[in-house]
Amino acid sequence: DALLGDVLETMAAHNGERRLVEEPGDGLCLTYVQAAKRVRRWAGGVTARRDGHAGHTRCAGDLGTARG
Repeated sequence: DALLGDVLETMAAHNGERRLVEEPGDGLCLTYVQAAKRVRRWAGGVTARRDGHAGHTRCAGDLGTARG
């Protein structure tokens, strides 16, 4: 089974800094590399919560306020 992080890492390897998404309204624009990095951070936060390390679950901007 393919996981989202695996798929994005593969797509980032092929598409690099090409735009993946641009959201109307808030101006969020992510490249494949930026999206893969964001999913990796989120996955780390989920793992930290699961493993009881709640103090390491969130980086500034992880919930959409950062642009990359």
